[in-house]
Amino acid sequence: MVRILYLFILGMLLYWAVRGLFGRVPRQTKRDPEGEEMVQDPQCGVYIPKSRALWANRGGKQLFFCSEECKKKYFSQDREN
Repeated sequence: MVRILYLFILGMLLYWAVRGLFGRVPRQTKRDPEGEEMVQDPQCGVYIPKSRALWANRGGKQLFFCSEECKKKYFSQDREN
């Protein structure tokens, strides 16, 4: 029983060492069940399909919103700062 525990601990140490050497694999973009890319609303944090998102350009970056309300809130907060 002790040998099994030692082998398990050794295996985990090797796993963490190899994982540390190669780093983490970059995340793939989020997709909905049908395979469409999902985007995150910067105002409320909700993920929505890109085809249904409202968008705006800000400083050369494209932003996506779940609703007109979130879009308005985002830009009104931006003006206040």
